[in-house]
Amino acid sequence: MLIVLLTVVGAIAVVGGGVGMVLGAVTGPEEQHVAVSTSSEYRFLSGVWLVLGLTLWWSLVRPAYRSTITRVVLIAAIGGGVGRLVSLLVEGWPGPFAAALAIELLALPVLLVWHVRSFGRAAG
Repeated sequence: MLIVLLTVVGAIAVVGGGVGMVLGAVTGPEEQHVAVSTSSEYRFLSGVWLVLGLTLWWSLVRPAYRSTITRVVLIAAIGGGVGRLVSLLVEGWPGPFAAALAIELLALPVLLVWHVRSFGRAAG
């Protein structure tokens, strides 16, 4: 079940990252205007999410052997959630990104602990 859930997490990152790279900073059906630098940063971070998702999938092919990679990806995503939390505290409610915040700060730490308990010490 852990591997299935991590595969889903990877899919969220791959799809979200890919869509973000192609569509840019779109959060709803209305037309959005963002600064060119903000659009560039959003697409950059979307590319990072895409690669993190692909890396997570790759690590799950040999989960015991590549456990360190899995954990680094999860910790990176949790770190992104901390960034979202800071934004929430400084800027206010993140709208549709509240779901991402919940996944990053609630679900991913649980999956990380579950992974450590399932696969023990990291290989290599």
